[in-house]
Amino acid sequence: MNRSRRFRFGVRAGAIALAATLGCAGVIVATSREMPRWDVTAWGDQGLSARALRALERVPGPCRLVLAGPWSAPEGTPGVPGRAAQREVFDLLREMDRAHGPFAFTPVDTLSPEGQATYMDVLKGLAARDQAQVGAWQGALDRASLTLEEGAAALGSWSPVFEQARDALPGGADADAARKAFDMRAGVVRILASQARQRRAEARTRGEAQVGGVPVGALDDAAGMLRAALTRLDADLASLEGDLGASATGTLPGEARARVEAIAGAIGPLRERMRLGADELARLTRPDVLRVARLLERGPAAIIIGPPELGLTAISLDALFPPGAEDVTGGSLRRHAEDVVTTALGTLVNPDAPIVVLMHAEGSASLLESGAMNAMRARLELRRVTFVEWPVTQRPAMPVLSAADPDGRRPVVYVALGTDASSGIGQDAGLSGPARAAALGRALHLVVDAGKPLLVSLAPSPAPSWGGTDDAAAVLGDFGLRADSGRPILGLTQTPQGAQVDATMRVQALEGEHAVLGAVKGLPTVLRWCLPLSTLPGHDDVMRVPAIEVARAGAWAEAEWLGLWRFFAQQRVEAAAGAGLPTPNEGVDDLRGPWTVAYFAERRLRDGVNQRLVVVGANGWFFDSQTLPSVTEDGRTVLANPGNSEFFDASISWLAGQDDLIAPGPAARAVARVRPMSEGRQRLLGWLIIAGLPLAILGLGVVVRVARR
Repeated sequence: MNRSRRFRFGVRAGAIALAATLGCAGVIVATSREMPRWDVTAWGDQGLSARALRALERVPGPCRLVLAGPWSAPEGTPGVPGRAAQREVFDLLREMDRAHGPFAFTPVDTLSPEGQATYMDVLKGLAARDQAQVGAWQGALDRASLTLEEGAAALGSWSPVFEQARDALPGGADADAARKAFDMRAGVVRILASQARQRRAEARTRGEAQVGGVPVGALDDAAGMLRAALTRLDADLASLEGDLGASATGTLPGEARARVEAIAGAIGPLRERMRLGADELARLTRPDVLRVARLLERGPAAIIIGPPELGLTAISLDALFPPGAEDVTGGSLRRHAEDVVTTALGTLVNPDAPIVVLMHAEGSASLLESGAMNAMRARLELRRVTFVEWPVTQRPAMPVLSAADPDGRRPVVYVALGTDASSGIGQDAGLSGPARAAALGRALHLVVDAGKPLLVSLAPSPAPSWGGTDDAAAVLGDFGLRADSGRPILGLTQTPQGAQVDATMRVQALEGEHAVLGAVKGLPTVLRWCLPLSTLPGHDDVMRVPAIEVARAGAWAEAEWLGLWRFFAQQRVEAAAGAGLPTPNEGVDDLRGPWTVAYFAERRLRDGVNQRLVVVGANGWFFDSQTLPSVTEDGRTVLANPGNSEFFDASISWLAGQDDLIAPGPAARAVARVRPMSEGRQRLLGWLIIAGLPLAILGLGVVVRVARR
């Protein structure tokens, strides 16, 4: 009997073990296909950012990312990311694959025969997919090539005519110069005809050359060569047309004169065909497959194949795995890759990227070329944003943007930098600070009167101290806002060395329903020389939302700030201590904080269009000097002021009317959000671990015992 009981218990135990094994196997199989993941880290490294999820949701159909490269190469192979870097990026892309059904990630190892075959199939598929566009390009090239051949044929037929005209001239020394001229014309048109045919043949050969392994010819190169040949031939014909005046035919007999005059009359229509052919080539839009092929020509790349209505795009491996990627730690490579891939997806779903017009009153100096905002510029140019500089003191009229936007479809956002109105004669423009501020103010009024979206950064102005007006801030009145630009906010800090005054404010965006506020929620931001902003009475038709507030203890808005401003600029410091520093002065300074230093505003114009404004009472806050500093937290290197770049990025999207592209990015997860627990909570958690778990197990046992009875 004991044996029978032991046997039954053994069978039951085996059945339980088998069931548990099968259950675990089932879970493994299920999760290998649909792997649920919960990000419980304080940093959020294991989850996608809201911006990435938003970009994935906007993809309307099947989208495939093919990441081809020599992934099986030995560790340390030059030009190949290390295993750790590959793992971080591959994990991210698999997470994106799991997060959104239509998005698929396909890694391809080009060192294996199977991978090479798969890669070639992908490239062939790209060419087949854009066959219609490629065919349209080829048709335009064929027409341009035929036009060039017509020009060459006409030139070739004119050579004997000029020779006949030469022979028809009367003898004698008086006609020698005319005979030489016609002889030269005959030789010139023969040479021009030969050159045109040679350029046509070179363009055809180039158009048949494969690009980047994709079975499509270098159509863009061929188009450029044909366009240059047509333009050159047009210029040569213009020169010949001017040469064939009345003086060239005046001494010719009737028949020869008629034939030469026929050539002169044929030049005009022929030139028109040359210009039309060149213009058609200039208006061609390069097919996505050719753009991707050009990138592949420079090296391996991740190819993103969207639905037919969205097209294709690609990311170079250098952009996905930046130099030194194998040395990164703490998830920074993952965040970088997520930002790059999300940006690429955004370019697919939003082909009409904004144009940012950077306004400033710094004379002829180029802020874009100075490198002051290289990081922000590169970040937005990844999204196909185009930057145009507008030095308002040099060019008072609004810039013409037809070169950047021939069809007029792209939204245009104006970004105005404040100017130092306290300075003397400008080194470049020859204008004083007040004159530059006045020029900036006039330009800002042009933008506002034209109904364009505008981001304004303000700098302190001494004008209010003598009863004047800050021209650069006056435009805010149209939106029911005003800036106290004569009293920037300073902070007083007590240190072991004594009192210290600075103008640097560490802030965070306010809580609110505004799309931009949601994207920058909780992100540290730094602003320098902040100016208080406030609303004007009335203007009930304008939506005004406060964005950033300074609530620092020991801060005040200082009226006599100019000396400290100049001291900071000359000494290149951000704080000062010692005698002679400004101090809060009741009745003159503003001591009643907190102060709002940024606003969103929106008003409805007469034509029914909404005009948007973002104003920040600080200057240079999106320059590299304030967006790139980093700090080390818990062994991780993160941006010290991620809110600066995120606020600028989101503001550009909001001003462009692309609200659906605004969402927290990867940088928002690089900031620790879990505050240290209080001592009481730590003690409670300790007792729960020490006593709570055993008591819970004991209680569960009691419940089971009672249930069995």
